Amino acid sequence: MSDSLPQEIVDAIIDELKDYQHDLKSCSLTCRSFVPQTRVHLFTTIELSSNKRCQQFVSMRSSSPHDLSVYIKGLRINFLRSDLTSQNLLGVLASLTVHHITLERLKWGNLTPDMQQALCMSFPHLRSISLIHVIFPSYQTVCGFMGGFPELKGLSLSDARVLTAGDHSMDYNRRSIRLMELSIVRATSIFGITSAVSPISFKHLRSLKFTWSILNDLGTLQSILLAARPNLQELVLNQAPSYGEIGPVTEFPRDLRIQGLHRLQVEMWDGNMWGGTPEFEHLDAWIDIFRCSAGHVPRDVSFHLCLSSNAVVENPEQGLGAWSSLDEVLSAATESFESLSVVIYGIQMVEAAQFKAVLETQLPRLKHRGMLDVRCKSFLSR
Repeated sequence: MSDSLPQEIVDAIIDELKDYQHDLKSCSLTCRSFVPQTRVHLFTTIELSSNKRCQQFVSMRSSSPHDLSVYIKGLRINFLRSDLTSQNLLGVLASLTVHHITLERLKWGNLTPDMQQALCMSFPHLRSISLIHVIFPSYQTVCGFMGGFPELKGLSLSDARVLTAGDHSMDYNRRSIRLMELSIVRATSIFGITSAVSPISFKHLRSLKFTWSILNDLGTLQSILLAARPNLQELVLNQAPSYGEIGPVTEFPRDLRIQGLHRLQVEMWDGNMWGGTPEFEHLDAWIDIFRCSAGHVPRDVSFHLCLSSNAVVENPEQGLGAWSSLDEVLSAATESFESLSVVIYGIQMVEAAQFKAVLETQLPRLKHRGMLDVRCKSFLSR
C-alpha cells in the first residue's frame, strides 16, 4: 500500500508518531519506505546512562550502513546509579554534534576531573541545556561548566542548585551567559540566580517560563522580569499545585509590566482545593494587569485553569462575574491584541459542554469579534 503513496505523505504520517517510540520501532520493521523517517525520529535524542549503553551505541553506529550521528540533535545523560566513565562517554561524544543536552541526577563535585572536562569541552555548538536534579558546588563551577558553550541560548532548570555563591572577591573567568530562553521550576532551582555573582544575563531574554509554588518565589521572578523587560516577548507563568496555604496572588500582578509582550500564558489552580464549586479567586488580580496597562496588552493571552479533582459545577453561572470584567477590559484593548484562549482542566465531560457555553456568555464581546477560544480538557491532556 505504501508503494502507491508519495514519500512525502508517508513521511507526514510517520511524523504524527514522533512521540511514540514503540510505534516508530514497529513501523521501521514493517515497510522499507517507513525506515528513513522513522530513523529521523528514533535517533533525534539518545539517552546514555551506563557504559553498556555507550558501547551499544558505538557498536550500532559502526555496523549501520548509515551515519546515525547525523540524526542525533539531543543527548540525555542520567547519572543516577550510573557507571559512566569518561573514556566510554568520550567515545560517543566524539562522533556527535548535538544542539541540546539534558543532565539528570548529577552532583558535579562527585565527577572525576576527566569526566568534568569531557562535559565542558564536548559541546561547542550547544544551543540549549536542561538541568534536572543537578547540584553545583559554587558559581565558579557554573561559570567553568557553561563557559564551554559559546552558542548557548536556552536554559531549563528544575531542582538545579548551587550550594554556595562563592567568594565575591575571587577573580575567576565569569563569562556572561546571554540567554534568549529560560525555564525555571521554582525559584529555589538556582540559589541566587539573580545575584551579582551569577553568570547569567537576562537582558536579551525573549522567553521566560516560570513555575512557582509559594509566594516567596515571586521575588526572584520580579527580579528577572525587571532585567528582561526591554526584549521579553513571551511570558508563561505556572502555579504548581499545592495543598498548603499559597495565598492569593494580588500584589504581584499589579506590579507586573506587560508592555512589549507578544504572548502571556497563566496557569492557575483554583483556590478551592478541597472541591465544591470553582471560585476562580485569582482571576481578579490578573485582570488588573490589563486594566492598568493603558490598553497595551499581549497579542495572545491564555488562561489555563486547573480545578480540584473534587470540583462540582452545580450552578455554572455562580462565581463567573470576573469573566465579564475580563471581557470588558480586553475588548477595549488597542494595538495588536488578537485572541484570548481559556482552557479549563478537571471538569467532568458531562458538564464540559454546559460550562463552556456559560463561560462564553460571560465573554460576549470577544466571542462576537472572533477573539475567543474556550476549551474544557481532562488532566491527561496536560
